[in-house]
Amino acid sequence: MWVLGKFALLVVMAISGLLLLVGSLPWLSYLLHDAPLPSRRIGALWAGTLGSALVLGIAIWSYRRLERQRQRVLERRRQAHLQATRHDRAFRARGRLALPLLLIPIVALFGFGSRAAVATGHWGVAALLLATTLLVLWLAWQLLWQLLRPGPLLCMDATGIDHALYGPIPWRDVIGIQLQSTQTRYGQSHVLMLGVRGAARYLRNAPLLPRWLHGRKLRGPEAVGALPIPLGLLAEDPELVHQSARTLRERVGAPFVPYWHPRMDDKDIDVALRMQAMNHELERMTERMRSAPADSGTEQAIEFEAEANQHIQRHLAQHDALMPELNAVLERQRQRFQHDARRLRLLRWLPLVVLAAWLLSRLLR
Repeated sequence: MWVLGKFALLVVMAISGLLLLVGSLPWLSYLLHDAPLPSRRIGALWAGTLGSALVLGIAIWSYRRLERQRQRVLERRRQAHLQATRHDRAFRARGRLALPLLLIPIVALFGFGSRAAVATGHWGVAALLLATTLLVLWLAWQLLWQLLRPGPLLCMDATGIDHALYGPIPWRDVIGIQLQSTQTRYGQSHVLMLGVRGAARYLRNAPLLPRWLHGRKLRGPEAVGALPIPLGLLAEDPELVHQSARTLRERVGAPFVPYWHPRMDDKDIDVALRMQAMNHELERMTERMRSAPADSGTEQAIEFEAEANQHIQRHLAQHDALMPELNAVLERQRQRFQHDARRLRLLRWLPLVVLAAWLLSRLLR
C-alpha cells in the first residue's frame, strides 16, 4: 500500500510539475523578453498555473506526510518484532516478487531485439542479444527459485537462521553479523553478512552463481567465511532484520565477535575472541574485588588479596602474550586498507586512462 501510494503521488507530482512548467513559460517570456501574453486565455492561464502549483504543493506535502507515517509504522513494527524476538518467537520474512517481475520487460526487450537483428541479418548483434536474454532468464529463474520455495524466504528463531540460499544455519556456527548498506543512484541496497564457521558446508546448498561467486573467497572447508544474504528481496525493513538477528544470536552462548567484518580471517577472529575473553575475565575480577573484605588484617582478607594478585599477574601475562598478535592483526588490517585505497585510486583513474588511450589512437591515425 505504501509503495502504491508513493508511486501515485510521484505520478501526480510529475504531471503537475510538467503542467506548471508549461503554464509558466508564457509568464517567463513576458518577464524576460517582454513577449505578449495571450489576452483571450489569460484567465485560463492564471487558473492553470496556480492550480498546477497548488496540486504540486499538496502532492509534495502528502508525500512527505506519507513517508513520516510510514516511518512511524515501521518503527512500531520494529519494536514489536524485537519484543517478540526477545520472547523466543520466530522472525519470518517473505519475499517480494517486484524484482523478478521487473525482469520480464527486460527479457521481452532483448528477445524482440534479437529477433529484429536476425531479420535484418545482423548475426553478431543477434547472438549477443540472445546471450543476454538467456542470462537474464537464468537470473530470473534463480530469483524465482528462492521466492517460490515453501515457507518464508528468511526465518530466524532461537536455534538458527534459515534462508532460501543456504538452508538452516545454527547460531553456534555464526561468528559475526554485519549489515552492509550501499547508496546507489536509484536507492539503497542492503546485504546481511554472516560470518559462518565452515561456510563451505552451507554454500553447497546455494545455486550455481552464488556458489561460484562466494566460494572463491573461502579460505578452507572449516574456515570462517562470509555468506551474504541480500535483503532487497525481503518484504521487511533491513535494520529490523539485522537487529533481530543480533538479538537472537547474542542469546546463544557460543563465541561471537560483535565487531566482525568480512575482511577478518581466522587469525583475526581468534585474537578477537581471546581479547574478548580477557575483557570478560577482567570484568569478573573487578566485580570480585568490589566484594573484598573491609578489614584488611584478617586471614580471609590476606587470602583474598593473594588470590587477587595471582589473577592480576595471570591477566598481565596473558595480555603481554596477546599484544604481539594483536599488533600483527592491526598491521594486516592496515595493509588491507592501503591495498583497497590503491585499488580505488586505480579505478578512479581508469576512465581517464581509457579516454586518453582512445584520443591518442585517434591522433595517431
